[in-house]
Amino acid sequence: MGSVGLHILNLIKDIVTFPPYQYSVIISLILSDGYIQLKKDWRNAKPRSDGPQIHFEYLWSVFLILSSYCYSYPYFRYIICTGKPAHGITLETHALLCFNELHSLFYIDGIKIIPSDIFNLLTPPVLAHWIISDSSKHGNELIFCIDSFTVIEVIRLMNVFIIRYGLECTLHVRNSNHHRIYIQVKLMSLLRSIVLSYMHSSMLYKIHL
Repeated sequence: MGSVGLHILNLIKDIVTFPPYQYSVIISLILSDGYIQLKKDWRNAKPRSDGPQIHFEYLWSVFLILSSYCYSYPYFRYIICTGKPAHGITLETHALLCFNELHSLFYIDGIKIIPSDIFNLLTPPVLAHWIISDSSKHGNELIFCIDSFTVIEVIRLMNVFIIRYGLECTLHVRNSNHHRIYIQVKLMSLLRSIVLSYMHSSMLYKIHL
C-alpha cells in the first residue's frame, strides 16, 4: 500500500524527525503493548502497535497523529488480548533513522526495558496516552498492567509517579510476570489535573469516578 501521509523518499528518510507530541505518543505505545522493530538486516527501526478493535476510535486518532510517518492505513487482524484471540487493529510506520534512538533507549539485546531517563521521558502527554493504552479501572482505582517489565523497572516507574507527580501508588505482584501499579481513588483528582487535556474523549471513563 502507498503512503497515506507524507511521502517519504529514500533520499530524505535519514533526516526526518518528529515533533514533541508525536514523540510522546510513540513513547506511550512502547510503554504499553507496542514495540519497535529493528531486524538484523535493517538499517532503521520502526514502531508497531496492536490494539483491540473495540478501541478503534482512539486508535484511529493515534493514526491521525502519526500518519505522516505511516506507509499504510491501520489494518485489521487477529491479536492476543488478555491472553485470548481477539479482533485487533495494527498500526505501523516507515522504518526511519529517527526511531533508532528510541530503540536504543528502550531495548537491550532485543529485550524491552524501562530507560534510566524515564523521569524525563514520562511527560504528561505520555502518561495520558499510557493510561489510555495500558490501564484499567478496578472500582474507583486505576491500575497499570505492566507485565513486560521487571520489578526493579516497575519501581523505577513508581518513583516517577511519586516524585515527579505526587501520585502515591502501590505495587501488586501476582507472580514474577504479573506486576500492577495501583493509583488510589483519593489521587484521581490530581491525576485528572495532569492528564485531562491529553485524554481522548472515548477514554475519559478511566480517570473519572
